[in-house]
Amino acid sequence: MMLEAHSPLIHELVAEHAARQPDAVALSLGDTTATYQRLHFVADGFAAKMRTHGVRPGEVVAVLMHRTPRLVVALLAVLRAGAAYLALDPEDSEARHAELVRGAGVRFLVSDLEDGLPVGLKVLTPETPVAEGATDPGAPNQTSDSPAYISYSADQSAGTPVSHRALAEFVTRPNGLVLGADASAVALWAPLVRGGHLAMADMPALTGR
Repeated sequence: MMLEAHSPLIHELVAEHAARQPDAVALSLGDTTATYQRLHFVADGFAAKMRTHGVRPGEVVAVLMHRTPRLVVALLAVLRAGAAYLALDPEDSEARHAELVRGAGVRFLVSDLEDGLPVGLKVLTPETPVAEGATDPGAPNQTSDSPAYISYSADQSAGTPVSHRALAEFVTRPNGLVLGADASAVALWAPLVRGGHLAMADMPALTGR
């Protein structure tokens, strides 16, 4: 699959499959499955809620969640909201989480954890209601050069933004080399942008490194 000059965004590639094959299984974990239609619908609704709470295009949203289908919904929603995600590993220390969110200038956190969350962030979940008195400004204008996620190594306190173009080229051209596209991001998005089935039990821990 070769990308055109105007590369689509990662979430647009997933949305294409939701329109083309809505009842196909997009992801599974044990006995839990989600179709492309369901994945797209829930992520789109969550993205709209994020925008009513003030998530702005291009900003970084931290995601600290266990490896379940809800994690994929959250990451897709962040992209649909126009933001980039910073994936935090639940196994890392609270100090490491704090260091990374500080380095990325994070204001919002999506998490399903009850304890040990970075302080000073507004926590959002798919169940978060629309902000009172707010209206969804709608999907923002994005380009393939907009950041998709933040990549970081173990010794970094501030990561490197990876664009939609870079990630899309890597996951659709697996023999190519795109600096900054880490293995966990590729393992997550490669099946979904190709209309395949993401078996989460086989997916490596999702971090930015």
